[in-house]
Amino acid sequence: ARMKRSFVAWLKRWAHQPLHVIDKGTMTEVPFQVELENLNVGVEGLTLDGLMDAIVDIETEEGPFRMIVDYKTTGRLAMDWAGVYRNSNQFRLYYMAARKMGRRVDGVLVDLFHCTKGTKKNPNSGDDFYRSFYIFGAEELDEAKHDLYTGIATEQLYKMLGHYPKNTTACQAYGTTCGFLDLCLAAPELRERLKEGYDHYDFDPIAKLKEKQNG
Repeated sequence: ARMKRSFVAWLKRWAHQPLHVIDKGTMTEVPFQVELENLNVGVEGLTLDGLMDAIVDIETEEGPFRMIVDYKTTGRLAMDWAGVYRNSNQFRLYYMAARKMGRRVDGVLVDLFHCTKGTKKNPNSGDDFYRSFYIFGAEELDEAKHDLYTGIATEQLYKMLGHYPKNTTACQAYGTTCGFLDLCLAAPELRERLKEGYDHYDFDPIAKLKEKQNG
């Protein structure tokens, strides 16, 4: 019931500025796959794959725009949430991928649903809705691509060294505790034995692509 009330409240909030999905059959959950050129990791054909929530047309005071839309929900709203999302490479790479695929898009729209408990008398008092528009320049897209390539090269370095540093900034990200925190807190000499209780998945797309191409 809460979800339904919240959705109705969202529709009312943006009744003056509706989103028009340009093709409901193909422009929601839009898959993308673009080749990462000049990556210099010893293999060609590595791709960036993902899903965009939708591609929409929207009328604003500045005129009509065609935007990639990404829906976000949060219980904790950062003070400068618009700046945080603008700094996210997720949206820059979405934009880059759409342009590489020949789709005409003007930018990215973040449609944010801030959900808190509200009050007993008015549970929907905890629902707030925000939007922010982002249009990226060529230099910003180039920077995002280099960030991605540096991240891939760093992962390859970790593999070569046989050591993956702990990410200590994400122990309680998104308001929850990481499921691997107990493992990280254990003495180093005990971790290998403790790892036996976890499912193991060897995620190495570069090695798999090399194997496929050499096979």
